[in-house]
Amino acid sequence: EKPLIRLLKRTGFSFSINQLHEVMATCLPNGCFVIEHEPTGVLVATMMACHLATADYPFGGRIGWLATDPEHRRRGLGAICARKATQRLIQSGYENIWVTTDDHRIGALKIFLSIGFQPILSDETKKRWLKIYEKLGLSTTIIPHSILDSRNTKRS
Repeated sequence: EKPLIRLLKRTGFSFSINQLHEVMATCLPNGCFVIEHEPTGVLVATMMACHLATADYPFGGRIGWLATDPEHRRRGLGAICARKATQRLIQSGYENIWVTTDDHRIGALKIFLSIGFQPILSDETKKRWLKIYEKLGLSTTIIPHSILDSRNTKRS
């Protein structure tokens, strides 16, 4: 627990032991992925596959808490953890999988987009995603404009 909390704190998350226990309670068995730097024994990357039920998706899954030690970034470690967490949810039968993060976590957003996650666009979020795509150096023409937030979609 302590090495994992150290890694999360080093990457900008603030976790107490109790908060980690709350998150781990939603984590699937064998759903917490970590990468250890063998020469030092220090955890350098992590991501979790969690069950996160909502009214719309009672069997919904979420990947969360992607963290890569700043000294070990740009080596693909975060992407490995994100893929493994996503695979874990798929192998468990989850069909509705999502991830949330902050706009300033550009590296994490790049990873999530690269492994197939797509933004849910609404009138409120389109401008934010345009800025994110520009920061990532991605063409804004590839933003999947057909994906709309269902709460803002009229159904006939």
